[in-house]
Amino acid sequence: MKIDIQKQFLKAFSFGGVVHDSIDVIRQRYDLGFLPSSNTLTDKWQKVYSEILPVRIKSDTEAFDEFVLLEPTSLLIEELRSNLYEFNTIEEKERYVHSLITPFRELSELLYPEKSPKKRLEKELRDLQINKEYWESLLSKEGLNDFKIDGKKLELNDAKNYVKRQMLAIEDIAEARKSQYDRLEMISERFKQILNDPSDDVEKSLAKFCSIKSIYANRLDALLLQNNIDLLKLQDECGVYLKRYRSIIDVDYYIGSIELAEKYIQELPRKVKPINLKEDLNLHPANPVRQQTTAVKSLEVTSSSINNSLDNTEQVNNNPHFTEQVKTELLPILKDYFSDPDFSIVRQLLDSEIGLTKKPAFLSNGNKLTHTFLELYTNNLITQCDKATLIRWIVDSFMYSTNNKATAFKQKTVELSISGGGYNCKNPIIKIFQEGDNKKIIKL
Repeated sequence: MKIDIQKQFLKAFSFGGVVHDSIDVIRQRYDLGFLPSSNTLTDKWQKVYSEILPVRIKSDTEAFDEFVLLEPTSLLIEELRSNLYEFNTIEEKERYVHSLITPFRELSELLYPEKSPKKRLEKELRDLQINKEYWESLLSKEGLNDFKIDGKKLELNDAKNYVKRQMLAIEDIAEARKSQYDRLEMISERFKQILNDPSDDVEKSLAKFCSIKSIYANRLDALLLQNNIDLLKLQDECGVYLKRYRSIIDVDYYIGSIELAEKYIQELPRKVKPINLKEDLNLHPANPVRQQTTAVKSLEVTSSSINNSLDNTEQVNNNPHFTEQVKTELLPILKDYFSDPDFSIVRQLLDSEIGLTKKPAFLSNGNKLTHTFLELYTNNLITQCDKATLIRWIVDSFMYSTNNKATAFKQKTVELSISGGGYNCKNPIIKIFQEGDNKKIIKL
């Protein structure tokens, strides 16, 4: 089994890799550690975070070969495909896939705190409440009549004081865990703001690797669907998440068609969750009839707050990235093809803003716009995306208007235009040519 490409690719996302270094620097820079800190760094550590690590991050980012993933025939995906064929059982294949997911744990916990970190804290809070109620039940005189510590019976007052100390300790731990619970969301949201508007090489590096992670997630998901393996199930097993959910338009390009993607998804094994009476009834030796809902409510981790966190859609920007040079040369050309209100939205789209509610309408044949973006992509003037991401972005972001009628882009039509399989543009609006070491965009 060959793992040379896999090993080099995953190294960037593993503990100690460039992604870890970037997160570490940003945590320190904005006080986004797991606990707030008021400590001032020593001169030695200040130099590490302000000079040494940023230089290393920039060097490692420049040395990273994302094209093993981004090329239409991905060397990384083909290596993973070949390795899957070497295993005889589904169990062996799934264990191998676990190893392809777990290097992303740090990013997973940062971007999707509701998936594993919060669930772990919720469980701990429930357990703490159960333990607190157990100690409370002992405060009755009967419960402390024969109270022993290390085999030694305590006097009644001593026993009461001991129990109260245990309860206070549990309350202190619970308060700390509730603070951590709330802080997880704050940290995640702050990181997402930084990723959507990176200010220096460190932040741009992390934004780049988050985009690469999303492309990897979709390509891996497509590969596994072709092998009747469910990435979403394996993520749950690992407690590490590459993606929150599966959208068919994220995988159909790699699989070959929407119909095949639907077929493979429908054929995935459906696992029925076994009934766990102990878990469902929250049986506990000291409290056999306690209910988890009561425990959670008393510690103010309400179901509504949990559901709200689960309903949040991913806000990390995985859209194509346009350099300032491209925007300077392209926007004046596009201005003639959009109304003034829509052109302001186009500016925001090229600035990689997300969450825009209106699609601007291109005032001509749609294949002129898709051809424009294809030319930019082919000449490496669009970065941090592959063709599938570009296709999705065009379909999700634009409309086109002919005869004063706005029409949505069709996925299949854009696929054919971008892949070169049809709908060639007879009247392109731009041309790109080499000018010294740079490429220049001109209007036709």
